[in-house]
Amino acid sequence: MNDRSMGMRLADRLPHMAPAEAIRSLEQARPADAAEALREIEAPVARLLFRGLRSESAALILEEFPPELQETFLAAVPVSAATDVVERMASDDAADLLQELPSERAEALLDAMAPEEAERIESLLRWPEGTAGALMATETIVVREDQTIVETMEAIRRQHPESDSAYYIYVVDEGRRLTGVLSLRDLITAPPDARNRSIVRRDVHAVEATTDQEEVARRFGKYSLLAMPVTDGDGRLLGVVTVDDVADVVREEADEDAYRLAGSTPEAEQAAPLRRAVIRLPWVLVGIGIEIVAAKSLSLFAGSLERLLELAYFLPVLNSMAGNFGIQTVATLVRAFASGELETRDFRHALRRELGMAGLVAAVCGLVITAVVFGWERSLPLALVTGGAMVAALVVASLLAVGIPFLLVRFGSDPAVASGPVVTTSLDVVTGVVYMSLTTFLLLR
Repeated sequence: MNDRSMGMRLADRLPHMAPAEAIRSLEQARPADAAEALREIEAPVARLLFRGLRSESAALILEEFPPELQETFLAAVPVSAATDVVERMASDDAADLLQELPSERAEALLDAMAPEEAERIESLLRWPEGTAGALMATETIVVREDQTIVETMEAIRRQHPESDSAYYIYVVDEGRRLTGVLSLRDLITAPPDARNRSIVRRDVHAVEATTDQEEVARRFGKYSLLAMPVTDGDGRLLGVVTVDDVADVVREEADEDAYRLAGSTPEAEQAAPLRRAVIRLPWVLVGIGIEIVAAKSLSLFAGSLERLLELAYFLPVLNSMAGNFGIQTVATLVRAFASGELETRDFRHALRRELGMAGLVAAVCGLVITAVVFGWERSLPLALVTGGAMVAALVVASLLAVGIPFLLVRFGSDPAVASGPVVTTSLDVVTGVVYMSLTTFLLLR
């Protein structure tokens, strides 16, 4: 019985319950299941039930909604109650929510908060979007080196309700500069009268608040972390990024790369039709321009096509195979650039690696298409030329698919934006010219 089926059953039951019973069921359910159930019932009923939730439960459920629904549900409660809900959210989630709200609504909520809570959230809003500072939460467990194990355990009990990362305890000096980290295992096994300095680990993997979120995600993966402290330029502890935040970043970056390979963006797909058309149109026009070049190139071989009409049968096959192969290579390289696995200095290594693989794939595909053409046309020369053209097309596809992303990165452009459209349309030109040239010079001279 999976979580989704449980959420669906709750959504089916809620409309038939008395309001008090429905609210109690939502508060007893897991926040993710409660949020899913509220999304699936009628909007007026869902907002009414949300309004009846205790602030603690409402905050946990609100964190599970996408930004557009957070705004909708928060608008269902008065400002005073909404303020209490936002104050009980994790600081990073609260900051993300306020950034999505209309400025007047966000300012009203901040003005109604306790000064220390407002400052806690505003401190996160100062950091640029896409940085570790904007991603972090300020709730952390902090102790000093000179505290004993007993004092530290008491500090953990006192601070734990405010922190999502109790598995790491950060050690700071008098100026709140990060000096090390403690693990719960070391604390439990240490003598009660020992001091933190005797068990602290100095090799802390920390990032500055201005670090790009993609670099933060890369370090999480490299060091297999559950949380990472965030510091300012002087090493003072500001907050912590947790693995669930990084998972959101990875998902967002993957979505962005997928949209960009298609010549769009996540924001564009949510925009009005005119805006979406304006974003997609330039790459469509680029594609038209390159395809016109392809058509003009093939027109130079009109005589060859008239003498050997069978050439036209296999040209779409070559174009399609080269385009698909090129896109596969582009997708892997774009991902590698996004994750930090590749840099511009790695061009030769990437080229050798892709060409080695391309040679094997091209050889197999060349043999297959040779056999197919011979069986269809009973012409060994035509079969061999078509097979050779397939090999050449796939090798060239690999060269272009490696070269274009590296060239874009070299000149400071995002390789995901243009690589896909440019590679696929360019290959139509190259494949057609290669195939027609080979058949013209080897078969029709």
